[in-house]
Amino acid sequence: MSAFTGATSDDVSVPGAGADLLAALLDGMDAALCAFDAGGTVTHWNREAERILGWSAAEAVGRRGFEGWAARSADAEETLGRLMGAMKGPGRQVHEFVLLRKDGGRVLVRSQAAGVRGADGSPAGCTARSPRCTCSSIWSGRSP
Repeated sequence: MSAFTGATSDDVSVPGAGADLLAALLDGMDAALCAFDAGGTVTHWNREAERILGWSAAEAVGRRGFEGWAARSADAEETLGRLMGAMKGPGRQVHEFVLLRKDGGRVLVRSQAAGVRGADGSPAGCTARSPRCTCSSIWSGRSP
C-alpha cells in the first residue's frame, strides 16, 4: 500500500513508472548508495556515489566488489566481505573503510549496510549507504 495515495499495488499499474521513480529517488539522495547482488556484483550506483568517488554508474555497475578500481587490492575482499555480512542478520551494520577515488585519492567512508531479501526470504544482496557528512578525503602523500 502506498503511504501517499492509500492505493495498493493491485490498484495502480503504470508500466515503467516504478523503475523511473526508483531511479529518480536513488539519484536524488544526499547519500552515496550502492547495492550488490548476493554474489557481490554492483547492481546500483547513484549520483552521490559518483560525486564522492568519481566513478560513474556505467563504470561501477556489473563489477564484482571493489578490487582493481575502488579499493586497494589488499583491502578489497575484506571491505566487500564486511558489507556482504549484512545479509546474515537483521538491521543495519555500520562500517568504516577506505575507498579509492578515480583520480587516485582516498576517501574514508562510514557506511550503513543492510541485507536485502528475495521474495522467498533468502539473502539476495545488500545495500550500502554513506551520508555525505561521513565521507572525508584522506591525504595521499602526493603533491597537489
